[in-house]
Amino acid sequence: MKENNEVKKETPPTQEPVVKTAPAVKEESIAIHKTEDEKNGKGSVVLGTIVNGVITPTNNALPGKINPIEKKVVVDNPDKNKKRVTIVTPREKRMRTIMSIVVLLALGFCGGAYYYFGVLHNPKNFIVKNITYNLGETLSNNVNDYIDLNNVDELQYILNISNVDINTIGTYFYTVTYKDVVKRGTINVVDTWGPIVTLKNGIMVKTNSTPKLEDFVETCEDPNGCEYDFESNPDVSTDGVHTVNIIAQDSLGNISTTTANYQVGSMTVSIVCTSPVVTNSEANTVETTIDTVYFNIEDNTLNHITRRINNVFTRQESYQDFKNRNQNNQSYIFNDQNFSYSYETEIFQSTNFSNQESAISYYEANNYKCEIPLDNNKSDTPE
Repeated sequence: MKENNEVKKETPPTQEPVVKTAPAVKEESIAIHKTEDEKNGKGSVVLGTIVNGVITPTNNALPGKINPIEKKVVVDNPDKNKKRVTIVTPREKRMRTIMSIVVLLALGFCGGAYYYFGVLHNPKNFIVKNITYNLGETLSNNVNDYIDLNNVDELQYILNISNVDINTIGTYFYTVTYKDVVKRGTINVVDTWGPIVTLKNGIMVKTNSTPKLEDFVETCEDPNGCEYDFESNPDVSTDGVHTVNIIAQDSLGNISTTTANYQVGSMTVSIVCTSPVVTNSEANTVETTIDTVYFNIEDNTLNHITRRINNVFTRQESYQDFKNRNQNNQSYIFNDQNFSYSYETEIFQSTNFSNQESAISYYEANNYKCEIPLDNNKSDTPE
């Protein structure tokens, strides 16, 4: 038997052709997000997919064509029943925010302009005030004191205060008219002031005498009556200048206090001389000087002269400013009711008057008006 030396050749395994697989196509989804949930993707609505730049709508979700560059739905659908769908890009979002701010600023500016010109400075939008006056006070004729509208033309407003009786306590009505607009306000007339006490000039009291009220007080005036008395008995135990308070009260209980300076000694009043009125336009005052000349009883020689200076302000504002600056000056006596202040001082002439006639001649030469007090002829014997 013949050996089969032939070697079987192994058949190489059949190799299957290699098929190259195309890379997976990346798909993208187009979605609408609610603005407040844009970052976390909540509330998304998928409109379609993008494959190699080709947009395939999902179940005809898009109502119109899509611009794949801006990724924005262009809606041109005549069917009004279908919803309008728009994808807002970041740029559009920024622009909408800016436009919202611009609109809000414009609305604020327009509203402010309307309030400034249409309300605050509208001549018809004036408001009348409720005003309080004290009994006997002078009524203002300035319409700006009765309305609270700025920069008004006073001549266009008609003020009517004819029904107000400033000398009688009560409530009164007044009117302000602007074209066809008439508004009514109230004026309350009250009495909160105490009586006005006018002191005599050059008050002199003999040593160890008994002072009387009529030696100090010239008049006491108040629409509701006046009663007055010394706060304490005047000191007449020692010679010199002393002070005493006089308390006055009306029937409504309003109280005023007036401080009187008086001279204690064994002298007599000779004459009281009043200067002409001097106007100070810079200080807004009119000033009067009153000199009271005292002579010694024993030898009729000049003892001293008391000078009282009265200043009445023509403007209340000037009076109040002066009072605020000098209210701690104890030598000043202020009167809030007639806007005045006064003070007294002693002077000594370089040339003594030899008698009453020479003193009168001296003052009249300087345009003073002199009077002889009625009590000059009283007995010199102390009471």
